[in-house]
Amino acid sequence: MIQNAWARERPNPAGGVLAAARQVLGALACAYRALTGVIKELDTDIARLCAEANAALLAAPGVGTEVAAALLIAAGEVEWSLGDMTEPTVETADELARLAGRAERSLSALPRPFLRWAGSKQRVLSQVVPRVPRTFDTFYEPFLGAGSLFFLLTPPRAVLSDSNADLIETYRAVRDRPGWVLDYIADMDPMDRAQYYEIRESEFRGRFKRAARFIYLNRAGWNGLYRVNSRGKFNVPYGRPRSPNLVKPEVLHSCSAALRKPGVELEVGDFEVALRTAGGDDLIFLDPPYVTGHNNNGFIDYNEKLFSWADQERLAGLAAGFHRVGAHVLVTNAHHRALLDLYPRFNLDIITRHSTLAGASTSRRKTREVLLWQRPVTGS
Repeated sequence: MIQNAWARERPNPAGGVLAAARQVLGALACAYRALTGVIKELDTDIARLCAEANAALLAAPGVGTEVAAALLIAAGEVEWSLGDMTEPTVETADELARLAGRAERSLSALPRPFLRWAGSKQRVLSQVVPRVPRTFDTFYEPFLGAGSLFFLLTPPRAVLSDSNADLIETYRAVRDRPGWVLDYIADMDPMDRAQYYEIRESEFRGRFKRAARFIYLNRAGWNGLYRVNSRGKFNVPYGRPRSPNLVKPEVLHSCSAALRKPGVELEVGDFEVALRTAGGDDLIFLDPPYVTGHNNNGFIDYNEKLFSWADQERLAGLAAGFHRVGAHVLVTNAHHRALLDLYPRFNLDIITRHSTLAGASTSRRKTREVLLWQRPVTGS
């Protein structure tokens, strides 16, 4: 009996360990709260400094958007914003010429897409620019992909969306913390085939790490294709990239600046939902996955839910409706009679570009696509 009583009263070592662990966790929680407060204060200071830097650049004669970007990056700014430095619309002949010039050198201009994307319009922007209206209110792009036209125009008001949640999360991460994304990318080697498959099979915690993973897989994978299997897992094979550089810092920072404008929104969802606030005087750019018939043959941008022929019909109906209420509507699609029949009242331009989906570069022949456009009923 005495031995049993002693056993009951004996201190429990495990209980001591748990108590110590609770104390450590409590201390960590306090440190985390304090660190969060410091970060918030730093955010405020950074925003103030960026605003002052932008104002100083604006006051300097002859300093444009691209020069401002280069100066800010050279000065070591981790976060910066273009603010109101970019004009909202194409209002003058000089501005049209500048825009056309940027479109001609779309592979070197800032900002430019930081992603490769199957079907991207980056290389054909010079064929699209002539149909961009001189003035518009809000820019809508519900099939965002690489965002080529958005980064060319850098409008102050835009609604950018896509059904690909991982893509939009990446854009938000680049918008909020491009420097952090670049830090994580620095540990990834696009020339290392084994690492590519290791990263492809891994799941990263934290949105900035996931954004770095998304950019890495996009740049190191085959031809910028985004494709997932039936379980929603990314399964694009290694693409043998020619350069070890995934993305230049000035590209990511300039894209972040364009995305951080107060009037720019990023959304995940169906194109019809994304266009719910669009109306007269808005510019709506529709660049859907290409489907060339009721059997869904032809080029399809792979996703968990393929863009069906019924979606093409629904999109064409929306485009016609927005045209009637005075919006500027631009549609790119496959050069196919069945698709053209969906847009009977739209004008048509032929766009030519080299296909990027052939296995060998020597097999990538020129393809014909269409740019469908229509002047608004209520304006020019």
